[in-house]
Amino acid sequence: MSTKKQWVTQLTGLLMAIYSLLMTLNLHFDWLTVESINAAVTVIVAAVVFGGTLYAVFKNTFLFKNGKRQAELIEKGKLYECGETEATENGEDDK
Repeated sequence: MSTKKQWVTQLTGLLMAIYSLLMTLNLHFDWLTVESINAAVTVIVAAVVFGGTLYAVFKNTFLFKNGKRQAELIEKGKLYECGETEATENGEDDK
């Protein structure tokens, strides 16, 4: 099972446990049902996935120094040459 599915399962289990606790205490809320819990989990998962996407987009829009350098190399078509150059500069030859 993937990590995301494990987190969703844990979140659903926690919310269902809270729901069961409130039901045993005879506290009833019209809006707190199994369907509303499932809907809340879906919204939370979607928000987490959206946040991950925003982070990836932010990181890959070449806002950082290394990203700007990579963007220039991509435009020139020399991205792979950069990796080879850095390896020889650091003394990491294939010898």
